[in-house]
Formats: sequence, C-alpha cells, structure tokens
Amino acid sequence: MNADMSIICRMKNIKISDTIQTAVLFLVMGVLAACGQSAAANPAATAENRVPVTFVSPTVPPVTATPFPTDTPLPTATPFPTPTATAIQPSPTIAPPVPTATVTPTPVPSPRPMLTGGEPAFPATRLVIPTLEIDAPVEIAPIRAGIWDVSGLEQAVGHLQGTASPGETGNVVLAGHITLSPDGRAGPFYRLGGLKPGDRVEVYRGEERFVYEIDGATVVSPSDVQVAYPTRSPRLTLITCQSYDKTLAEYTERLVVFGHLVSP
Repeated sequence: MNADMSIICRMKNIKISDTIQTAVLFLVMGVLAACGQSAAANPAATAENRVPVTFVSPTVPPVTATPFPTDTPLPTATPFPTPTATAIQPSPTIAPPVPTATVTPTPVPSPRPMLTGGEPAFPATRLVIPTLEIDAPVEIAPIRAGIWDVSGLEQAVGHLQGTASPGETGNVVLAGHITLSPDGRAGPFYRLGGLKPGDRVEVYRGEERFVYEIDGATVVSPSDVQVAYPTRSPRLTLITCQSYDKTLAEYTERLVVFGHLVSP
C-alpha cells in the first residue's frame, strides 16, 4: 500500500512536471508566433527585406554670415615738416678778432700839470679781483712826453704816476690793457666790464692789503683825464680800453670802474 502510493506520487510528480514543461513550450511558441507576426507585419525587419538604417540629420538652413563692416580708412597722417637746421652762432672767444693792423698800446689820458708829480710814496704792487679771477702784478706807469706810458705793461697793471698810494686819501688810479698787440691776446683787464657794484677789489702795497668796494662804472673818451683827478676820500679807479674800431685800428673809448675804501 505504501509502495503503491509512492509510485502514484512519483507519477503525479512526473505528470505535473510534464504539464509545466508543456505549458512553458506553448508559451514560448506563442511568443515566437507573436514575434513572427510582428516580423510579418514589418517586412523591413525580415532578413530578405533588411535595409541599412540611415540617420538623417534634420535640415537646418545654413547660417549666412553677416560680413563685418568695412573699416573706415584712417585719415592720412600729415607729415611733420622737416626741420631746417639752423646754424648755431659760435660763442665769442675770450679775445676779439685779431685786427689786420697792429694794435697800438692802450692810450691813457694825458696828465694835467696837477698830476705831474713823482711816483706814489707807497706804490701798489699787486691787484686781486676775486670775482674776475684776476691776480696781477702792479708796476709804475711813468709819465713820458706828457702821457702815461703803459706800452710795456703786458699782463701787469700800471699804477699811474702822480696818483695816490693805496689806503691813503686820494685817487689810486690803475690802468691795464684789454688786449695785447700784435696778436690780440686778452690783457689783464679784458673782463673788467664784468665788475658790479658791491664787488670787492684788493690792492696790495708790499704785504699790506687794502680792500675797495665797487660803486659803479662809466665810459669816457680817451682824452678825458678828470677820472684821474685827486679826490678828498680814499678812492680806487680802474681804467681800460673799449670799443675797438677796425678802420682806425684802435679803441675809441675808455671804460672806468670806481670804488671806495672799506678796510685797510
């Protein structure tokens, strides 16, 4: 009995299993039939009617590029005018052009009888003008044939005979060349016109130094001797030539610079 039941059970299991297998088979066949119908409905999907799939891009109208506006031409640059070279005038040399004629020694006004005395008791021996960088020896300029002879002074300064001694009451008159003959070299008083009021001038007599302060300047004719007259106070007068005339080959004026004693 129990053995029969076991066989029956196994047989039922076999039957159930077969039933399941049959159901699965019918299900698969149904699916395949459906797929076949779908394939029959869409011939393009069959092997005989298979067509390559092509992707078609949507048609987009080409974009027309808008050209950039044409650049407006820049105005033509106006060229700068070509600079014209201007000759630079040369600076004046330290000495004026050499005259064609021989330069005569700087004339000094002729002394009047009141100035015909002897040499100063204490003649000047040295002249220093710091602002003009002048440091020159001083020699006596004697009176010969009615005039003060300064022809041999060269770079020295002449203390005119008959005028006062440095530091004393009276007029100390010193004369010097502006240029030297025959080549027109600068003399010791070439820059005398550069003195200004307030400048100091040192006059020595031996080791003694006397300081004068410049008061001013004037221009006189060669024959004017009043600038050398005695004074009632200690005074210094410096004389040189001015205004060279090429035609006459001589200087036609005299520059006179004067000052007063400030310290012995």
